[in-house]
Amino acid sequence: KYTLLWLLPLLVLFLIYIGQIFSNRTIISPLKQLTEISTQLSDGNYIKIEKFKAASELCFLAESFNAMSEKLQLRESELKITQIRFVNIRDNAPDAIYMKDLEGNYLLVNNNYLSLTGKKQEEVLGTTDYEHFPEEIANKFRENDHLVQQMGIPLDIEETAEHADGSIHYYHSVKFPLRNDTGEIIAICGISSDISERKKIEQNLLLSRLVLENANEAIVITDLDGNIVEVNEAYEKITGFSRHEVIGKNPKIAKSGHHDATFYKKMWHDIKTEGKWQGEIWDRRKNGELFPKWLSITTVYEKNGKATNYVAIFSDITDKKRAEEQLEKLAYYDPLTGLSNRAYFQEQLKRSIS
Repeated sequence: KYTLLWLLPLLVLFLIYIGQIFSNRTIISPLKQLTEISTQLSDGNYIKIEKFKAASELCFLAESFNAMSEKLQLRESELKITQIRFVNIRDNAPDAIYMKDLEGNYLLVNNNYLSLTGKKQEEVLGTTDYEHFPEEIANKFRENDHLVQQMGIPLDIEETAEHADGSIHYYHSVKFPLRNDTGEIIAICGISSDISERKKIEQNLLLSRLVLENANEAIVITDLDGNIVEVNEAYEKITGFSRHEVIGKNPKIAKSGHHDATFYKKMWHDIKTEGKWQGEIWDRRKNGELFPKWLSITTVYEKNGKATNYVAIFSDITDKKRAEEQLEKLAYYDPLTGLSNRAYFQEQLKRSIS
């Protein structure tokens, strides 16, 4: 009886010990492993939990944990790929890309923007336009940013910027607001394209157009097939043909019939070989009247030497021809009787003797 009473506490202690071992292997140890791997997961180390002997609930938890870890790893890989793509697009874009907070401090700039300012990224981030551009230009940038913030929509804006070398460039900027999840504007983003060359071309075209329209001589531009692509106002006044009547047509519509095929063959031979021709030629106005003109035709070439167009410039010399005829008449005929004079006689005598 006393022996059984002494063994009973030992048996209880043994059972408690066995329970602790079982609990440690099936519950405490797996939970400790889960805790350690969770810590590593939070540090970005995606470790898969190996199978272990534990309660079915803990095994299910481990499987769920592994599935979550795989999804997180996949999402991180996708985010890294997206980030790499974004960085490549940002830094290799031909346009200047930037982002500012609502106080005008730069949060992001790309390589093209840095080449504009001639500064490094760390010298730009956290600064404002006033630290990189003259006050007048910086004021305009700030004004445009405020306008985007107030209207809350993307805006197309033409801006000017002074480069690091001191040159002034023209930019076409698309500025738009960046919003958070609640729809509140938190930043202003911009993409600016350098349109300086285009502006220069536009100005040259405008100047050329002004010269074309204000020239006293008629100007006709044709393609290489001889079809008219442009005429000026002087052409309309001299010939009587309006612009819409001749665009796309050949200048032959005003052909007088005064010259033979040999004349035109020689003219085009000079144009093809020498790139130009000039001389007196007769044409016909829209009303059918013949008139003389002094014509110059020039071939237009590209930088590579390829011909692209012909430009014809002519003036009406009707009055000049009349004046010449009048001078000749005054030189060889008596104004009172209309009879030929001594000068005419001597001229004719020289020809006859010759």
